[in-house]
Amino acid sequence: MIRVAIIALSALVAGCVIPLDALAKGSFKLGGKVEDSVGKNYNLSQSYSQEYEGWQVETETNYYYTENYGKEVTSRGDGEYEVIVTINPKHYAIGAIGFNYNRFRLYGEFRPHHGVGWGWKLFKTDSIKVSNEFTINSMGTEDYAETVYRNSFWIRYKHPVSKVTFTNKYLVENGNYHELTKNEFEVSYPLSDKVAFSLTDLYISDEAEQEYSITYFSLGYKF
Repeated sequence: MIRVAIIALSALVAGCVIPLDALAKGSFKLGGKVEDSVGKNYNLSQSYSQEYEGWQVETETNYYYTENYGKEVTSRGDGEYEVIVTINPKHYAIGAIGFNYNRFRLYGEFRPHHGVGWGWKLFKTDSIKVSNEFTINSMGTEDYAETVYRNSFWIRYKHPVSKVTFTNKYLVENGNYHELTKNEFEVSYPLSDKVAFSLTDLYISDEAEQEYSITYFSLGYKF
């Protein structure tokens, strides 16, 4: 429960303590799926970005929980909090802190990390954005410390008329002990200026447990 509280606190801090202005945008989303009377899935996520002259702040926090027959089978989360400095229109430098949490790991269930990296804006129009980020991170707990290489590729398409947005994020992390693959595909539709409905297909695989795959719905509030 302490680790879950840390994840929730990270989301609140990341979403609330940075002053808002005209160039700031963020959201909180709560999602779930009830497959039948014995299987339940809950998901909480936060995202936030704020632009300044020549640099920006981006944050993202996620938590996933699953139970079957009243037994907890998944309790995991992740967070990434970045400061991005623009080098030129196509490239930017990254300084990041974050964490990866999985209750069912044999050791190091809560793994904080910090690192630096580089980002490329591969393609950008009013409707399509494509980018790739690579960071080298120092990850450590009371049990171990290691270097983790992290590569994130994402593409986003926003329909110019219907305002439906399609987003795919693909993440790979590799280290001596830590290995993770995560793919998230989301379709989002704005119900109003502040509220959006989304459908998400999520896949996660790491060394700690069997593959986690789920399609779920969520409602989000934009601020």
